[in-house]
Amino acid sequence: MAERTQKANSYGLAKTGIVTGKQGIYETSTTRKHTVGERFCFGDGRVFYYALNSGTATTQSGVFFVADCDISEDDSTVSEAVGEKEIEFTTAGAVGDSAFAGGFLVANAGTDVGEGQIFKIQDNWQSTTSGNSVLHLHDELPIALVAAGCCAHENFFYKVQTGNDEQNLTLGVALVAVPASSYFWLQTWGPAPVIIADGGVGAARDEQVVFSATGGSRGITTALGPKGKQILGNVVYSAGDTVQFEVHPVNLKIMP
Repeated sequence: MAERTQKANSYGLAKTGIVTGKQGIYETSTTRKHTVGERFCFGDGRVFYYALNSGTATTQSGVFFVADCDISEDDSTVSEAVGEKEIEFTTAGAVGDSAFAGGFLVANAGTDVGEGQIFKIQDNWQSTTSGNSVLHLHDELPIALVAAGCCAHENFFYKVQTGNDEQNLTLGVALVAVPASSYFWLQTWGPAPVIIADGGVGAARDEQVVFSATGGSRGITTALGPKGKQILGNVVYSAGDTVQFEVHPVNLKIMP
């Protein structure tokens, strides 16, 4: 009988970064190897985004991470004309180089034409104290901005953390334990291993799930109900198949 050789596939190679580029989906790194917010997906529907854990280390997989970005409405300090790509901006405190890279600038006041438009931020200059920083946009402004006429949001994936505050925007699930100040691939869509935070997981395999902080873990439940909560996905198990605080499959539907 001829010897059978298993061919490499994209699912296996992604573990070591051959498919993703530099860092595998089960690897963490204290050195940034991809652009924060970079998207990677499989043909089976699973989607990942490259993120930085700015909080404490986690000890297991299946833990949800939330955005810890600065989304206060820091206003532009001067009027900006059509065609500008550098926006002078007021910050409440020190801002590091590239802190807003991959984030968004939103026009929220000024002209009727421009209000509500959103622009991708390419990079920003460092600001060592409260005062002015400069945002660099990918594209030229198609509208004019007036003083105090816009707000900036950091890249959602620039600083993520675990915790018990369900008011934060939940972004996705880590496939591995993630040390503090480390970069990793955060899964946001498709079948994923998720911690069951309490016994209220429902009986139907298609029930929607929301965040639960029971036991101090970033897990899920159906007991809280979806009203007023961020829907994270659907269960693909029955209540009889689960054990509290263990990892079980959920079809994530957070960010495609």
